[in-house]
Amino acid sequence: MSKRILVIDDYTTNLLIAKLTINQQGFFQIISYSEAQLALDFILNNQHNKLALPDVLLLDLSMPIMSGWEFLDSFEELAPSLIKEIDIYILSSSSDLADIRRSRTYSSVNGFYTKPLTQEMLQQIMKNSLKTTG
Repeated sequence: MSKRILVIDDYTTNLLIAKLTINQQGFFQIISYSEAQLALDFILNNQHNKLALPDVLLLDLSMPIMSGWEFLDSFEELAPSLIKEIDIYILSSSSDLADIRRSRTYSSVNGFYTKPLTQEMLQQIMKNSLKTTG
């Protein structure tokens, strides 16, 4: 069964690497945004559309306009109104322990990975995602 994955990253090269890695696996349909606010608007506009909402979200932390942290703050408020649960994984260039600890304070975050996205990371995300969705 194909799952939908949403990738949010302001850096074009990182989006391209993520898309290529995801396409190699073949079990995800990809949605991507280079601005966190646009991704949040997409989720809000589709909060009652189970087919449109992603199953998995890969989120960069360091972005202009709206950071990944700001996205998470807004998402946590929105999450209870969504028709389905979205598994969020941080995909950041940061390996700072403070960022990893902070990410654990968000109930919607299921893991923290350091860029670039690899096949092994994606396989682990898929394995974890299958556990949460049955």
